Amino acid sequence: MNSQLDEPLFATELDEQQPTSRRSPTAAWKVLVVDDEQSVHDVTRLALRSFEYEGQPLELLHAYSAQEAESLLRTEREIAAALVDVVMETQDAGLRLVQTIREDIGNRLLRIILRTGQPGQAPEGRVIREYDINDYKEKTELTAQRLSTALYAAIRGYADLLTIDGHRRGLERVIASTANIFRYRDLDDFFSGLMIQLGSMIRPERDSFCTSAAFVSGNYQSEIGVETMVAGTGRFAAHIGRPIQDVVDQHVYGHLLESRQSQRTLFKEDACVFYFENSQGQHGQVYLAGCGSDLSPELRRMVELFCANTSVAFDNIMLNREIEHTQREIVNMLGTVAEFRSWETARHVDRVAAYSEFLALKLGLDEAEARLIRLAAPLHDIGKIGIPDLILEKPGSLTDEEFEVMKTHATLGHDMLKHSQRPILAAAAVIARDHQERWDGSGYPHGAAGEDIHLYGRIVAVADVFDALGSKRCYKDAWPLEQILEYFRAERGRHFDPRIAELLIEHIDDIVALRDRVPRLH
Repeated sequence: MNSQLDEPLFATELDEQQPTSRRSPTAAWKVLVVDDEQSVHDVTRLALRSFEYEGQPLELLHAYSAQEAESLLRTEREIAAALVDVVMETQDAGLRLVQTIREDIGNRLLRIILRTGQPGQAPEGRVIREYDINDYKEKTELTAQRLSTALYAAIRGYADLLTIDGHRRGLERVIASTANIFRYRDLDDFFSGLMIQLGSMIRPERDSFCTSAAFVSGNYQSEIGVETMVAGTGRFAAHIGRPIQDVVDQHVYGHLLESRQSQRTLFKEDACVFYFENSQGQHGQVYLAGCGSDLSPELRRMVELFCANTSVAFDNIMLNREIEHTQREIVNMLGTVAEFRSWETARHVDRVAAYSEFLALKLGLDEAEARLIRLAAPLHDIGKIGIPDLILEKPGSLTDEEFEVMKTHATLGHDMLKHSQRPILAAAAVIARDHQERWDGSGYPHGAAGEDIHLYGRIVAVADVFDALGSKRCYKDAWPLEQILEYFRAERGRHFDPRIAELLIEHIDDIVALRDRVPRLH
């Protein structure tokens, strides 16, 4: 064989002497040679023995038919380029293989160089138009230099497509992760979800934590200016709710401080620190151990984009949280107004709300619905605003006529709230109407019985009576606990829904603990 680079590779027979193939490293570029002639494989191997692209050598894979190539391509997904003969087991086997690669296997990244020794069987103009190939070469014109040039261009194209595809996949992950973050409405869930999403974008199963300052969440209250660990995995999982300086060493804290002072995400040798903040200047950070220097520039840009979107989601959650807290304060204030008019303590509405949520959860309602009941329960007696003071403040028993006036507070409360489209006020309207109904139908205002009484009203009825019996009022002293329990045992199935009354009795220790957290003011 003539070894000059400017002479055709496939014009003469191969010399008997062949170089020994060297074993390619894992990082090698994989190139598939598809031809039914052994000599073509041998010549290609010899011509490309010194080929490198960006310091990485080739790893040649060999197939001797289109069917064999198809089988290999279905298992090997990281092949950069394929040198495909047109005429093999059939006159158009190579062309059919191209269609299979693009349409059936769906591989759009592989660069395909079509080679033929019989150009009449596959004219270049038609093949280029009708088939998704990247180059067309006649074997008689293909020198070692031209083969190297064609392959260099093919692998460069493949590498560029890999980068573009990596960006696309990264953007898809950012979009998917951002969508997940925007689903969160609870601050604790947001912090935990943010940490999980960032970990999954980079690599899962790392020790990580999320920190924030001056926020009140479901399980802790941090002091103003004190960074608190709000979520954690691995070695940090046991420290949620603690000040961050009590948990991490000075090295880790230094990373957090640098990120906070610069108000940006940091990529260190041993960790990543992700920074986010809302429009009010409230901030948080996510720390992921064991990463940073190994992240590609593309992945870093994706993560920074995600953090920018996270700041928007964080802002939305804090604004929604502010709205919810405002609604809750208004509801509590309205409930308190009604209670003060009857000389009852404002703490009563807080306790009834806490008991109602507890009982709702024990009944099997989900957390969102139980929370809704808790937020609405303080308005159960809002209708008392319309009851005259002489009746509300009367120290003795009410006359029949006075009691008829008192009973109207249920309807008054419902009428005040029933037109609202807000979920809390709509639930409060139902509770105001039904919390004085009785299971046996002897209650008011409509004499509803059993499950015709709305579940919210049945729950609050139990919570309201329990707290009222245990509290001192202008017309009675507080009952001892055992007397209250005897009353509920006697009134199961008469005054109260028997299931809910039984739950109160069964979990009385938990109920008393709730009561003690919101103490009675006599």
